[in-house]
Amino acid sequence: MTTDKIVEYRHAGAKHLKELLEKNSKELPRDQRFLLTREEINRIRSELDKLKRGDSSKFIVAVHKDDGVIGFCNFDVSRWSPKEATIESIEVVPKHRQNSVGSSLLEEVERAVARDNIETLHVVTLEKNAEWYRKRGFEPTYTSKSFRKMQKRVDR
Repeated sequence: MTTDKIVEYRHAGAKHLKELLEKNSKELPRDQRFLLTREEINRIRSELDKLKRGDSSKFIVAVHKDDGVIGFCNFDVSRWSPKEATIESIEVVPKHRQNSVGSSLLEEVERAVARDNIETLHVVTLEKNAEWYRKRGFEPTYTSKSFRKMQKRVDR
C-alpha cells in the first residue's frame, strides 16, 4: 500500500478527532487501530473541547481514501517563545507504517509552523525513535538513558 491513496493532509476538525478516538477501539484489528496512551486520548478530547469553543486545532491528520484517518501529528506553539513549537506525537496505524505517512505528516507540520513564522521545532522522543527524527534533520539537544530532546530549524 502506498501513500497515493492519501486524500489529504490537513488540520483536523472535530470529525477527524472523533475518528481518532474511535480507531483506538479494541474491537478493531490491531493493525487498523491507533494504540493511544491515556495522555493522548485526553489530549484529543481536550482538542475536541477547544474546537467546540472555536479555538484553532493543532492536529494534522492523514486521510486515506479507503481507510479514513490513518495518521496524525499534534504540536503546540510555545507560550513562552512564540518562535518555537513542540511536536507532541506522531502516530500512524500499523497497517500504514513504512509508507512515508509519518514523514509526510512531519513535512505538513513543518509547512504549517513556517507559515506562522516558527523558527525551531522541538520533539522529546524515546531513544528508539531518535534515529527516525535524526534522518529528518533533527539534532539532539539533551540525551538521557531513555529519551532524547531534539530540535530542528524550520525552513521558510
